[in-house]
Amino acid sequence: MQDLRIVFDSTEAESQMKELSALLTEMFVEHLPNDVVGDIYGLALDITITDGSTAVSANGILEHRVLLRFGSRFHDIMTALRARKLPDFAHGVAPAFRDSKL
Repeated sequence: MQDLRIVFDSTEAESQMKELSALLTEMFVEHLPNDVVGDIYGLALDITITDGSTAVSANGILEHRVLLRFGSRFHDIMTALRARKLPDFAHGVAPAFRDSKL
């Protein structure tokens, strides 16, 4: 029987986090509002798992790669931040901040 190794590849999720981090650093120099921090933590509940590839490694082990990335919530947050408006799903956000033109 051939050995099987399952590898979780978070390369795309890491790239998404770098993109989010760069945008947040640009927008919020001093501190992040608590509701934005909450939305960032909420991304952990929106991890998408997709099939990658299956191949036999050099040492003969069958390796299946599973790809991890953030799903639609990540895209919603990024769209809202780029528009300089917090999304409606950001509950508890002060109206002054939500409506600001940052």
